[in-house]
Amino acid sequence: MSKRGANLGLVALLLLSFGLRIFESGRGGLRLDEAGQAWAATQPTLGEMLVIERTHAMALPLDYLVTRAMAALSDAELVLRLPSAVWATLNVALLYALARVVTGRRLDAFLAAFLLAFSPLHIYFAQVLRFYAALSACYALSSLTLYRAIRRPTPRRWLAWGMATLAGAYFHPFVLTSVAGGAVYYLLAGPLRPANRAGLRRFVVSAALVGLLFLPGFLVFGGREQYAFDPFEWSQSLDRVILSGLDWTNAFFDATWTAARVWAWANAAFAALGLIILWRRPDRVTPFSLVIGALLSIGLIVAAVLLRGYWLLPRQLLHLTQVGIILAAIGVAGSVEALTGRLHAARRPVAQVVLVGALAILAVAAAGTQLRPYYATPWSTGREAALALLEHHSGDAPAYVIPGYELQSFQYYLDRPEVADRGIRLRPVTLEELAAELAQENPEVVFLAVLSPGTPDALVPYTDLGFTTVYDDTTTPGRRYMLLARGLDGP
Repeated sequence: MSKRGANLGLVALLLLSFGLRIFESGRGGLRLDEAGQAWAATQPTLGEMLVIERTHAMALPLDYLVTRAMAALSDAELVLRLPSAVWATLNVALLYALARVVTGRRLDAFLAAFLLAFSPLHIYFAQVLRFYAALSACYALSSLTLYRAIRRPTPRRWLAWGMATLAGAYFHPFVLTSVAGGAVYYLLAGPLRPANRAGLRRFVVSAALVGLLFLPGFLVFGGREQYAFDPFEWSQSLDRVILSGLDWTNAFFDATWTAARVWAWANAAFAALGLIILWRRPDRVTPFSLVIGALLSIGLIVAAVLLRGYWLLPRQLLHLTQVGIILAAIGVAGSVEALTGRLHAARRPVAQVVLVGALAILAVAAAGTQLRPYYATPWSTGREAALALLEHHSGDAPAYVIPGYELQSFQYYLDRPEVADRGIRLRPVTLEELAAELAQENPEVVFLAVLSPGTPDALVPYTDLGFTTVYDDTTTPGRRYMLLARGLDGP
């Protein structure tokens, strides 16, 4: 692949990537953790923001400061989510550069960027007001600067790696897993070889300095927070966490054989083939160190999450999907070269373009089956339920929320400057606590914001207490927020 063709293709990919990541980004209200971050970032003072931010798991301050800056411009969901779309678009360029460095081949790098550009999983997290898109981009940047420093171990390049890694870690601590790739590289390349001694020494010093400079932030921003959750409450098993977390197609576990699932399994096969191709290359130490480093990172992340007593979730491995994408890209390129290798030299380029084009069409079609319903579906209705509460609430009528952890999904909208003077404060309760308070105080009008499947059976405990539905959206398959009321004359 020519340099000019790769550059033009990359520019087109970046424009397309941004379009896919920004399209319909403002259509839905903020969801649980999104609302929590926005609520923290829009506190009156920086100190109040940091107090709330320190209660959020794995949360470091830089992403919250970015959200705070965006909220100063506008509190519209599209604006607040814009940095995630920008990070995710930048990620495509960074992955191209990283794959170019570790494989030395433009076609491998371009195909990796293409697979990332059309990854439904990465597009989804590009539309989430959280640190995941920043984590993925910063991990790619950290790995890129690492392998550039390994290739030419000058003090300036090691400084660049240290700065990129430290800055990324203050967006999310899992950026530090890039260190594993460097450690594996020097183990594979021979740490005692004279040619590696200077680079190894600078790597160790740089990594130590990054760790020392990150430690205060880690201790201040949640390093002492401990949880007692069932690690598989939301993810079923460790193998599902890992396989789902590394599935950039987001279709590996689909129940039916759709185009998306076919493409998911094809990607797995291409990634396996990519490993075989790498093994046969003479310059395999660099790419294999990235792969083995990613595998070690999975173990480190699982251990860290279990030690904290937190949930094991597939999204904790999002940044590592890029390593699998590089392997799949190598497998695709190797397959195309093998299938066209015996053709006449004049016909080979055309045949390669046709094969790559066919695979590209399959990738786009598979992504489309995931993205079309995603773009068209309201995945959260907390904003609408909060607006319904603002419309119907009056006086000092009490308002509750079940489950209590969903408080922020509603309260963020109730605290916006234009309505904050209404003074509506939701009280988190359990169903038992709510029943007891209603029996004791028996207020004339009561509101209840609830996260529920909305089925008649699920609503029975609330209807038994005299609640009726004020707001519901039966079309959402995501977080279905409802507003119920007791004693209200009518909806």
